[in-house]
Formats: sequence, structure tokens, C-alpha cells
Amino acid sequence: MPVPVPWTGTALQTALAAPSPPPALHRTLRIVGWLALAASFVYSIGGWGWAMGPVGWFGLISLAGLALVLLLPYAARLNQ
Repeated sequence: MPVPVPWTGTALQTALAAPSPPPALHRTLRIVGWLALAASFVYSIGGWGWAMGPVGWFGLISLAGLALVLLLPYAARLNQ
């Protein structure tokens, strides 16, 4: 039985043909992303203490990742 693939046809071609960002922008966004993760970790420890801060932080990061994974099938429709 074949498995349905959500990225087929023109959506896949459009995603693959999209230009990648310039190296300077790519590096800047990567650094800003890591700094945002570090800041959220510090704030979660500051808000919940060292005992529950990392647990809450990992939980919230996991929920955010789950939300992104659940939105992946709609990515082609959202880009139109």
C-alpha cells in the first residue's frame, strides 16, 4: 500500500526552487535563534526555579515542536 506524500507536485517544486537566504542572513538568524533559546531557558529558571525551570522549558519547547510538526502538512497551502 503506497504512503501518501504531502509534498508532491508544484508545492515540492516551489519549495525546492526557492532561493536560500544569503550566508550573512543565515548566520544572523541562527545566532538570534540560539540566543532566544538561551534567554527562554534563563527566564524559565528565573520564573520556576532551578528544580522546575528546565522541566517546564523542555515541555514548552516540545509543545512548540509538536505544533510545528502538525502544521507541516498545511505549509504548502499557507504559502499560497
